Amino acid sequence: MEWQQVIDNPFLQDLPFKIELNKWGKILMSPANNNHGNLQYKIGHRIHSTKRSGEIIIECSIKTPEGVKVADVAWASDEFIAEHGFNTPSPSR
Repeated sequence: MEWQQVIDNPFLQDLPFKIELNKWGKILMSPANNNHGNLQYKIGHRIHSTKRSGEIIIECSIKTPEGVKVADVAWASDEFIAEHGFNTPSPSR
């Protein structure tokens, strides 16, 4: 599967778990819970409080050589956003 197919598939929307793709395009799923979501917020808030310019992205999809991985919390510099915007998935650097 390609990442856009995952995003566009109506059966894979609003699921209570995180979806990633391995390097063969196979879907991998990880369960999410409210504590996990709370920790994501706290991490993002802590990064934001450093007053760095840039963007915090929760559940950021990143294209890697091993497939599309989803970071719980990511920070993207203003330069990265200017170059890539919020393309899904983001390229890895």
